[in-house]
Amino acid sequence: MVTENGAVTHKLGHKVRLGEGPREIACTSLYLDDQEWAVLCALPATTLRKVRHLVTRGGVTVAIDELEDGTLLAEIDDQDGAPVPVPGWLGVLRDVTDDEQWTGAGLAR
Repeated sequence: MVTENGAVTHKLGHKVRLGEGPREIACTSLYLDDQEWAVLCALPATTLRKVRHLVTRGGVTVAIDELEDGTLLAEIDDQDGAPVPVPGWLGVLRDVTDDEQWTGAGLAR
């Protein structure tokens, strides 16, 4: 579920690895109506909840996910171009790009 400007969108996302490691992925989103969302929510599952903050500085937009335990996870989307260098203002503690434990599925476990 995504809430933006008071509007709620029910979305099921799926990422598929295309090559070696997590850097090459294809993303697909299915948009669900209220009934489809209710069916999905009734299934047994581990749920990952986060709040996404978009921060733009110096022409670079960073998505910062705030997890329920207070962990902050930043993502820079290079839009299929050359990788964008991590801006100095971000204050990165560790790059987890290649660490499967930091994917959505890994975090939900």
